[in-house]
Parts: sequence; C-alpha cells; structure tokens
Amino acid sequence: MQMQAQSQRSFRMSWLRLYAVMGSLTFLGTFILVGMGWGIEVVLGMPALLLGQLLFQALFALWLCQAYPIRVTQEGLTAMTFWGKHASLTWEEIEGARTRSFLFLPHLIVSSKARGITLWFPLFLGDQPDFAAALQEHVPETSPVRQALRI
Repeated sequence: MQMQAQSQRSFRMSWLRLYAVMGSLTFLGTFILVGMGWGIEVVLGMPALLLGQLLFQALFALWLCQAYPIRVTQEGLTAMTFWGKHASLTWEEIEGARTRSFLFLPHLIVSSKARGITLWFPLFLGDQPDFAAALQEHVPETSPVRQALRI
C-alpha cells in the first residue's frame, strides 16, 4: 500500500493563482465597459453584480482545482481532458512536450502523435516543489518532458 502511494502522486492547481487571473479578467472587463462608453457611475453602481461574479469565479476556480487533478506515476502522466475523461500517456508515448502560457498561467503541453492525444498540464500547482520532485524522480532522462521543463 505504501509503495503504491509513493509511485503515484496527485497534484491540483493552485486555487489562488487561478482565481487571481479570473478576478483580474473581471476588473479588465469593467474597464472595457467604461471604455465602450458606459459611465463609470453605471459600472460601479453594480456592486451586487460584480460581487456575484467574483463569488461565482471563486467557486468555479475551486471546482476546477478539485475536478482536474494531475497524476505523476512511474509509468507516465494522467489528467482529465476538457470533457472530464481520464487520459494517460506513458513516458514512452510522449513524443513532444513544450511549455506555454494561457491567460498568464503556465502549462506543460505533451503530445503523442501515435495516439492522437495532446494534453495540457497546469504548472501553477498548489504543491509545486513536490510536483517538481515527482517529475525529477519519474521522468526518464530522454523524455521530451525533461527537456521542456529543463529538469
């Protein structure tokens, strides 16, 4: 039992970083409305709407963090697809890996042409040091993941 716990590690996105980006987009939207000609008094006169949106974003970010864990194992990486289906790639199946930012949040993108799968893994995790240690432990020396993350 203890051996299995060490060979498979689960990680979740950082709620705070995800929510910070979502909240920033709310405030950016407010400035866009003002720029489109809405009066600042109209926009700021909607505190219930803005607070409701921020609360919804907080709950949505919390749900995303819980619903989309990523797993690092001796065999490879596992994540949920956008549609909520588990998808795994073994280290040998991963043919390409690169890092990209989406909405200012870093991601690792891994792909397998043989299986026709591309998975995005968030790199803004609540336990980033343990994630790095798990990758260091499990990723083969020749894996594109190692080159993409420079580990």
